[in-house]
Amino acid sequence: MKWKVLIISGTVVVGASLVVGFTKVDAPTEAKADAPTKEEINEMMKDYPKNTPLTPEMSDKVTKYLETVEMNEEPSHESWKDNPTVVGAVVVYQREDEALQKKIRFTLPYGSLLHYNTFEKGFYPQELLDQSVERDLPILESVKAMSDNAPLNILIDETIEGITVAMTNGDAEAYFEAWAHLDSFHDRIGELSDPRNVEARNELDRFTLEIPEYSTLEVFVTDIAKNWADGSEYRSYQDDRTAEMNLANSVLHYVNWFESSIEEAGMTEAFEEWQLTAYVLAFTKAGEDESVQEKFENQMNNILSNL
Repeated sequence: MKWKVLIISGTVVVGASLVVGFTKVDAPTEAKADAPTKEEINEMMKDYPKNTPLTPEMSDKVTKYLETVEMNEEPSHESWKDNPTVVGAVVVYQREDEALQKKIRFTLPYGSLLHYNTFEKGFYPQELLDQSVERDLPILESVKAMSDNAPLNILIDETIEGITVAMTNGDAEAYFEAWAHLDSFHDRIGELSDPRNVEARNELDRFTLEIPEYSTLEVFVTDIAKNWADGSEYRSYQDDRTAEMNLANSVLHYVNWFESSIEEAGMTEAFEEWQLTAYVLAFTKAGEDESVQEKFENQMNNILSNL
């Protein structure tokens, strides 16, 4: 079936049938009393020249017909905003310098299929899916190369894999599913650019305590180091990954609890970096990487030696 691009009121319409540019209309629905039928639209467009603006009368008929057709709608990704990897990517992003933040924010696109909303619901041509994925891949690779944001790079790799599979399978819905986490990250960093959103600027502040177990900052860090050590009694109660995640989670909470003591010691930056590594270790897939675990340990030892 050949493509026919229609220009209606100055807008290029691409999609299934008349709605999307095919020479045959397949869109089925309950028509309004004065709306033309799909057969009438097909007949009107049968021999109409390609890339030619419709006459006012034809445009009116097309508009009335389109009102009877249910179109594709891009799905919402709101539910993924609190995904641990998304949050981890946001936390690392907040530590980047302002110029790099801006570069990432303006280079990273949202997942979007070409002319998706102009197609009848449930239909999307393979050719446009291919073009959309081929457009996305080099942009995603360029964003990945911008920084060492491990959680963000995980999201990018997952997106690249997902949209490639979606293209292979001709699955438009899977394309949007593959973009969901990265789109949520995009939303979150967009919120950070709004100075009114204080909560978004203080992602790590949500880790709070009511009753602390440790009385001093030094006792806390010393105990974490003791429990972190290979062969420790603490590790013997659980597998290593669980032990490390639990210790990292403690760091997230106690760095906030001992904020004033940390400031007095002049070690705010060191503890903030340790807390950030703790977040990656506890809540993202990157935390399984030995390099992240070594980074956490090295930061801990440096802090302990300077207390």
